[in-house]
Amino acid sequence: MIVRCGYLYSIFTERYSHNEQAVVGAYCFERNAFEAADICVVATARDRDRVVEKHSIAKKKIRVVPNYVDVDTFYPFKEPREILFDLIFVGRSGPQKNLSSLFKALAQLKKQNQKVRLLMIGNCSHDSKLIEIAENKQLSVKFVGNVPNDQLPDYLNRAAAFIIPSNYEGHPKALLEAMSCALPCIGTDVEGIRDEIKHRKTGYLCGTDSESIADAIQRILADKSLQHEIGENARRYIKENYSLERILKMELDVIREVVTL
Repeated sequence: MIVRCGYLYSIFTERYSHNEQAVVGAYCFERNAFEAADICVVATARDRDRVVEKHSIAKKKIRVVPNYVDVDTFYPFKEPREILFDLIFVGRSGPQKNLSSLFKALAQLKKQNQKVRLLMIGNCSHDSKLIEIAENKQLSVKFVGNVPNDQLPDYLNRAAAFIIPSNYEGHPKALLEAMSCALPCIGTDVEGIRDEIKHRKTGYLCGTDSESIADAIQRILADKSLQHEIGENARRYIKENYSLERILKMELDVIREVVTL
């Protein structure tokens, strides 16, 4: 049996829930699954180390297989593209995603006479509080809801930059896909994001507060050469580390290993 997780259920439950019983239950469920498995698969080395520490699972039993990106689908369009949005965000809302700080940053920039056009894709578009903030502050935000994954590259290629202002992440596929499209990506300096974004090399890191986010947006949108440089570096980084072919080989290696136990 292979037990695979894209993020640690226990860690996310601990951060999301104030119910001690739910947190204890998550740790017990997770530990039982890992103990029963022949091989455990996690998405990051950080999660592997936590499984060893929290559940006393032998390190030799754990494999790291990250999320993949279809780099032939998520790629920078070669033809000239019309930039319709300054920023794009893809994902859900909730405390983890820290979208309230992003909207405060946009409001601060608006007060400085800098209008930033933001496109919101995903379940975040159904968040009534965010919609209300955008309307009350008269922010230039477009909510489009969920879109088919194969249509997402077209949206990404119509934005000047991608932003992920989370308080923490696991191994964020939306970020990896944006990087694969050679978008300059702004991300908060937190676990799960700083692992992929090297500041001013494969992306731009900032704090989780609205002032830091506003400053990062301003700096990226004002510097075309930096946009191009970190976008190209990001595309190269994804192709070298997270291509479908590379991750598929890692998955097959795990399966082969299990069937020969």
